[in-house]
Amino acid sequence: MKAKDYVALGFKNFQRSGKKNIAPIIIITVGILLFNIVSSFFTSITASVNETVVDNASLKFIHVSSAEGELTNTDLDKLKEVDGVATVFPRTESFIGIEQNKEKITSTLIGVPNNAIEYFTEKETKSLPVNGILLNKNITSSLEEGDPVKISYTVKVKENEGIRKELDATVTSKIEPPYLISFPEDISIASLELVQTLNAGFLGLTLEEYLENPSYQEVIAIVPNVNAVSKAAGQFDKMGYMTDYSLKASKSIPVIAKILASVGGILVVVLLIFAGTSIASIINQSLQSRYGEIGIMRAVGFKQKHLIKLFAVEVTIISFLSFCLSVLLSFSALKAIEHYVNNMGFADYTFILSIDTFQILASLAVIFLVSFISSAYPIKRASSIQVTDILKGA
Repeated sequence: MKAKDYVALGFKNFQRSGKKNIAPIIIITVGILLFNIVSSFFTSITASVNETVVDNASLKFIHVSSAEGELTNTDLDKLKEVDGVATVFPRTESFIGIEQNKEKITSTLIGVPNNAIEYFTEKETKSLPVNGILLNKNITSSLEEGDPVKISYTVKVKENEGIRKELDATVTSKIEPPYLISFPEDISIASLELVQTLNAGFLGLTLEEYLENPSYQEVIAIVPNVNAVSKAAGQFDKMGYMTDYSLKASKSIPVIAKILASVGGILVVVLLIFAGTSIASIINQSLQSRYGEIGIMRAVGFKQKHLIKLFAVEVTIISFLSFCLSVLLSFSALKAIEHYVNNMGFADYTFILSIDTFQILASLAVIFLVSFISSAYPIKRASSIQVTDILKGA
């Protein structure tokens, strides 16, 4: 027979089976529905944890100080050599006014070297001009990207006396700054050179004088890989430095996403095993009830390979219908769950439950894989039965 003959005959057999097809379709649909819900749910949780934990730039900063006094450039060089450390720079800040026309706001300006700018802006900005400012978007202001501004700061003229001076600058961009331990919430970012210039003026020094034999109360080390933060901090501790960082009290947080993904994977495997076992049992019962029909087909000349192909067409039809039904139900169920979870406020972030192209293709692959593997033995057994065996059973 040709392929189209198998399809036509298989479809007729599927129609004749009628209600007998309902059970395997329901089992497969429910299994894939649960598969999609579980995988989408754990994908959403994992993504949320990654966003708020693993990919959180605030966790990549280690604040380093010394119990023996101040740090020097020699200490910075030692810290930079530790595995996983991208850069180290001195904590440098200046409280300033930012003015444009009649508008005036204040901010704590943090000095950051150009090789560290990207870690404060999620790689959106990789360098800053000397007089550029990354303005904190949480500060209420009408200032926009590209606006020229005046930085007002204090310059020391003599002991306990200073005057206000202004410096031309530009708002390079507006950003959501990362959280830095012990820093105020109004921080904005500027080049390290600019902030050092402001601090030098405050002390009544030139920049060159300010940078002669510098010493620092604290430096900031950046470790891009959150999973390596604790290890790098441990190395700093062994070197005799004091450290403070967001993961210090919860070093296991970076593995939460991995644990959730593992649990989700185990649940999915259990569901698929259950679905496969159920399908095998139902198909076996269905084929046993059709032994008389199989005997007739064998009597009129159907060989084992013909019956295998014919039953495979029926399984394909069942699988395809189950796939369409499960995808439609999955979309509806996930939207309902998403709406319920977000309205109940179970978490401080928004759940986004959806099925992407990968999940749809995975569902299709899983359905056909589970269906054919679970039905392989019953089909082979039923197709190999002889007419005499059927007559004996009767």
